[in-house]
Amino acid sequence: MKKIISIAFLILLIQSWSNLKDYFLPREGISYSQEAEVVLYTTTWCHYCTETKRLLNEMGVAYQEIDIAHSDPGRQRFEALGGRGVPLLTIGKTVVRGYNPSEIRRLLNHGQ
Repeated sequence: MKKIISIAFLILLIQSWSNLKDYFLPREGISYSQEAEVVLYTTTWCHYCTETKRLLNEMGVAYQEIDIAHSDPGRQRFEALGGRGVPLLTIGKTVVRGYNPSEIRRLLNHGQ
């Protein structure tokens, strides 16, 4: 039983590694302003949310992250945008559904 718990813990740790790394080792120069033009609706368990955050961080884009599982007002805004799945990203008034690196780069004028 201890082996099963240890393996389950290890799998959970591996799946959450990038979230843990971002929490303990935040990237310098990234602003998570409440006034950000870019808003990312996420959940902690979403792999594509992690990939979207990684892309925005690599591009040096300031964004506001809203975890819809832990924020009722955030969940309401997500649903008002027609959200059915995460990640959901707003760039200005444009909504990007799902992980779409080429569209995110295009909208942020970072080419492909």
